[in-house]
Amino acid sequence: MIATRDRTFELHVPLNSARAASRKALRDRGWGVSEEGDRALVGIEDMAKICCIDSPIRLKIELSPTSETVTEVRIEGSMTGWGLVQAKKLSEHPSALERQIRRNSAAVATPPTEPIGSRHRVR
Repeated sequence: MIATRDRTFELHVPLNSARAASRKALRDRGWGVSEEGDRALVGIEDMAKICCIDSPIRLKIELSPTSETVTEVRIEGSMTGWGLVQAKKLSEHPSALERQIRRNSAAVATPPTEPIGSRHRVR
C-alpha cells in the first residue's frame, strides 16, 4: 500500500525563486533531489537517516505560477505502508518542508538591508 498526503500554499515570489527556495529547502533538510524539471522537484528521504523498519518518504513539489510574482506550491508526500507511523511522517515532513520553503522564499523576496551607518556621505 502507498500512503499519500498533499498540501498546497502560495508564495509571493516568481517561479524561478520558488524553485530555488524549494531546492534549497530539500537540501537544508538533508534530502536528495531525484528528479527536477521547470515546474517540479522530487525529493527522497535519505535511507541512512531513517530507522531500519521505516520506509523513506518521496516528496514531489509542483510549482504553478499564478502571476509573475506569485507561485502556487503543491507538496505531495508518499511512502509505502499504512498506519500511525506513516500518517505521522506524512503529516510532519511536508509541513516542515513547507516552513523551510517559506523561510527560503522570504529571504529571496526581502532585499538585503544596509546596516545603519554603512552609507558613505560625500561632503
